[in-house]
Amino acid sequence: MNTTAQPLIYLVDDDLDEHFLLQKIFNRHHTDCTLRYFTDGAELVTHLTHCLDGRLPNLIVLDWNLPVLSGTQVLQLLKQDCQWRGIPVVVRSGSEQENDIKSSYELGAQAFIMKAGNYQQLVNSVTALRYRCLN
Repeated sequence: MNTTAQPLIYLVDDDLDEHFLLQKIFNRHHTDCTLRYFTDGAELVTHLTHCLDGRLPNLIVLDWNLPVLSGTQVLQLLKQDCQWRGIPVVVRSGSEQENDIKSSYELGAQAFIMKAGNYQQLVNSVTALRYRCLN
């Protein structure tokens, strides 16, 4: 991975409100990062397969409940591929199911974050993950 360029973060979520909210946070608090948005897992895998950014992302923030390819399927694909397995993945989900949380870690996620909470909690979570996964 190229560490001299701006950190490249992929956000995979079918909820466009989540895209807007995270864009707002990054625009205010992490202007050195470049974000790419995907609405389903298949779109992400296609983008990675063709290396459309010319490099791999530094971090993937992945919704667990996605159309086309679920978060589980995407995480399995990422961790099975020798080029992609080193990309840190943070699962961000509205699910509070213990099995979902456990599965995400077993499949190689760096962290599991709940979507619920207030704006400041989300800012704090994004900041902590940004520095944990990108530094």
